[in-house]
Amino acid sequence: MKTAGVTTALLFPICLAVLLTACGGGVGEPAVGKIAFESDRDGDSEIYLMNADGSGLTSLTDNSARDFAPACSPDGTRIAFVSTRDGDEEIYVMNADGSGQTNLTDNPTIDDTPAWSPDGTRIAFVSTRDGNLEIYVMNADGSGSTRLTDNPAADRDPAWSP
Repeated sequence: MKTAGVTTALLFPICLAVLLTACGGGVGEPAVGKIAFESDRDGDSEIYLMNADGSGLTSLTDNSARDFAPACSPDGTRIAFVSTRDGDEEIYVMNADGSGQTNLTDNPTIDDTPAWSPDGTRIAFVSTRDGNLEIYVMNADGSGSTRLTDNPAADRDPAWSP
């Protein structure tokens, strides 16, 4: 789809760069009211965490790949995000202090837009595994991936209701 000559594929990452997500603190230690966000302040997109007043800025990722689209778990102890560090967009999860970064999806297609279930046991996401954008859900550890939509139209931006 084109919007004023710019494809939505190009606008989507720009919109994600300003996405702010309330999140937690250290390992097993939720810090209610923190904000996780993507920034390219160090030359490439990385995930950062800060207090709600802008203080306490902490870089959670630091690599030459693009890390973006942070989504905090409901209890604030983990952050799901997208990274290109394996060559394509994959869903990763890490502790709220940046430790324990783990790839949950590992395939040659795009996996994007993680969204935690209200109870924190599952993550909905978008994937092109079948050739176009479809909505999938997996367990929070990356197991049990299941496609929820199946049609030729692009399905994107999953969000759980409370």
